[in-house]
Amino acid sequence: MLNDRKKQAYNYLRNAIISNELAPGAPIREQELTKRLKMSRTPIREAMRELEKDGLLISYPARGTFVLVVSPSDAAEIYDLRILCELWALEQGLSRMHDSEIEIINRLTKEAETNIDWEKFHLSDLLLHNLIIEKSYNKRLVSFIQAINGQIERIRRFNAKGKARYDLGIVEHKKILNALFNRNLPAAKKALEEHLRTSRSTAIEIAKMFEMQSVPHKS
Repeated sequence: MLNDRKKQAYNYLRNAIISNELAPGAPIREQELTKRLKMSRTPIREAMRELEKDGLLISYPARGTFVLVVSPSDAAEIYDLRILCELWALEQGLSRMHDSEIEIINRLTKEAETNIDWEKFHLSDLLLHNLIIEKSYNKRLVSFIQAINGQIERIRRFNAKGKARYDLGIVEHKKILNALFNRNLPAAKKALEEHLRTSRSTAIEIAKMFEMQSVPHKS
């Protein structure tokens, strides 16, 4: 039962942070959470410790726990790692990809393009990058990416905001998918790196906004 409640608290807080319902720098108020989630503080505190490990929360002695503010240097580091990992994973796994797997993402991308559907766009982006990582067949790489997935997803959701970035993201996805369908490794690597570097630049700008708009807390 405790594990179920911990998972419930973890999922609630994680979703609230990634969706920005809990803004960067916002305090985590345990008493409010116990009332909202109808559970004791123990599973909530355990969930908070897990979210600290995930890089989504930060605790200060005698001050409390807060939503971690993604700094520009954090965003740069995360994307630098993504570029290195995903380009290597693509080299290892392109030949293992099936057309049916690529087509699922391609269909979602087309639907997102036609209907301007943000959720389908985010889903297609998530599936595309997960496919690249998973086809590397490197368990440690998959585990590493899963460990920072919360930070990646948080930035990714802000990264696509704005119609211009949305439209460019669709174009970038289509270039990558076309190269994957054709099993053209040089073209796929070029398109993927361009996509990630554009996302990196946008993420750094968004992180600057995070710092400016984050909820202040006393030191």
